[in-house]
Amino acid sequence: ASAGYDLAPTSGCDGSANDGFGLGAADVVYSFTPTVTQEYLIAVNADFDTAFGIFLDCSDLQKTCVAAGNTPGYGVEKVTKQLNKGYTYFIIVDGYTAGKSGSFNLTITT
Repeated sequence: ASAGYDLAPTSGCDGSANDGFGLGAADVVYSFTPTVTQEYLIAVNADFDTAFGIFLDCSDLQKTCVAAGNTPGYGVEKVTKQLNKGYTYFIIVDGYTAGKSGSFNLTITT
């Protein structure tokens, strides 16, 4: 985990609620390459206040954000989004604010 992946408040990323997330919190990055173009439900169930984003390029989060989930509070963050076959998506799970961390489960279903 690192604290290097943060989504700026002005990113305009679908689901980011225009307030940014992850500033100073540790994060974990997963990659997912769909074998079929279709809608996927990406969900994070955590025991702490989380946020997550789906990106095409970890080196440019602001321009390659596909979607984000950051409903305030604990519990399940989820996004349903069409993902395209053959593209690699990076899912970054993050604490919503500095110091937020804990256990979580990430699931991807159709």
